[in-house]
Amino acid sequence: MKQPKNEVYISSSSNNSIESGDIKPCDSLKGYIDCYWYLIANASVISPFKISVTADGSFNIIFNLAQRKISDPIKIYGIPESCISLVASDKTYILGIKFLPGGILSFLDLQASDFGSNSANLSDLIGSRADEIYDNLMLAENLRDKIIFLENYLIGMLNQRRLDVPAVIDKIKLELSRGRLITGEAIADLSCVCERQVRRLFAQYIGVGPNEFIRMLRVQNAIHLLAMKKDVSFKELALMTGHYDQSHFIKEFKKITGITPAQFRRQLTLTRK
Repeated sequence: MKQPKNEVYISSSSNNSIESGDIKPCDSLKGYIDCYWYLIANASVISPFKISVTADGSFNIIFNLAQRKISDPIKIYGIPESCISLVASDKTYILGIKFLPGGILSFLDLQASDFGSNSANLSDLIGSRADEIYDNLMLAENLRDKIIFLENYLIGMLNQRRLDVPAVIDKIKLELSRGRLITGEAIADLSCVCERQVRRLFAQYIGVGPNEFIRMLRVQNAIHLLAMKKDVSFKELALMTGHYDQSHFIKEFKKITGITPAQFRRQLTLTRK
């Protein structure tokens, strides 16, 4: 089975035929969407299994495209304090859109700070258009066609509503990607605006405060490194991702993902077999 690069992991083993991964958006949507991720069980599952979507400061829209329509098959998820947990059973076809931090605001009229860690049915936000999206996705013959439909639909929405995320958020993401330790006190200096203004911007565009956002990105970086560096120790990983020590790293990792780094590494080993 192919393991997704970063968005989801399967938290319980299964002998079923499962296909999963992620696909990058077209150039027109790269500034708003991180990726489309999918998980498809090609046969009836032997027993239900858990799917976890890691908390990394991003909104997700998740489509349940099983053959038998369930009630409210499209949900939007805000910024959870820990991972989003889903349970897959029977024949499973899940397709998700992972937005870049703040990116969803260019498509939907919502307040990130009001949404918080909540989830909602997409139909509650856009009405009957949610059913239109679902019907077209079900008519598409394969994953490629489903994503082509979504991209065309999203580009149409983007042309009607375009909203740029403040540069301070991208600056912090860039510093973290370079492996630099950023403290809450350093954020105002980095952004060249006062600390109160930074907090307001993060609440408006991201839905969580800057310190919480940084915590999520550090753990997300650890997930990437665990997937790439099989033999890295947790002590080394803690230092590489800006945590105080190994104990602090393990505590933060479990809070964000729901499992320990050791459990996550074992899960990676299972899914690579």
